[in-house]
Amino acid sequence: ATPEAFARDPRLIWEWYAWRRALVARCEPNAAHRAVAAHAARRAGVTVVTQNVDGLHQRAAAGAGGGTVLALHGSLFGTRCSRCDHVAPDDTPVDATSLETLPRCPRCGALLRPAVVWFGEQLDPAILDAAFDAAEGADACLVVGTSALVHPAAGVA
Repeated sequence: ATPEAFARDPRLIWEWYAWRRALVARCEPNAAHRAVAAHAARRAGVTVVTQNVDGLHQRAAAGAGGGTVLALHGSLFGTRCSRCDHVAPDDTPVDATSLETLPRCPRCGALLRPAVVWFGEQLDPAILDAAFDAAEGADACLVVGTSALVHPAAGVA
């Protein structure tokens, strides 16, 4: 899960992410996802900030009728260009049988990569700023399912 590993063997990296995408696509939001989403849908101004890349908070929010979900570490179900940083939602299956079958950027033709934040990469400043802004304006903050040890995400609470 590093840019260097992707540069060395993008086919292998995509093979693993394609497997992970398929596995996660079969999952459903659990009771906790649904409870958080229902709360956010009932109260204006609630923002869910997640470190998860699985999209389950977003799916629960859509099922509950809305709510803001900020994904600090990106999404398995998105792609980002390895050259021009074009980012787009993308849940199409990836054929990782060869370098030639890997997804390419519609803008510049370079290899696309999963739209997740890898080790050694910075979080998207706009998403991080939105998370901090939401936290600063919050009356309460629930921290669930994390050790809250890794910064800058740990600093949101």
